[in-house]
Amino acid sequence: FPKPVLAAASAEYQTCAPSSSCTVGEFLYDDVYAPIATATCTLTSRYPDGTLFLNAVAMTAASDGWYSYAATTDTTTIPLIASL
Repeated sequence: FPKPVLAAASAEYQTCAPSSSCTVGEFLYDDVYAPIATATCTLTSRYPDGTLFLNAVAMTAASDGWYSYAATTDTTTIPLIASL
């Protein structure tokens, strides 16, 4: 059976300034708060009009359960939504 997981979630959406690079990430823990560093995590992001900016790109895992992706935005502010 798969283990239940918890993702540390921010209270707000993260936005990146236009024409900049920013790192988007989440910590991933199991049900006893031990870091999970072997999961497959992806990031999907859409432009404000609903079209895709990033589609299920792989996030990099760290041993402490931190999953991240360095995104470079274009000239539009884009909400980035992590999908675990």
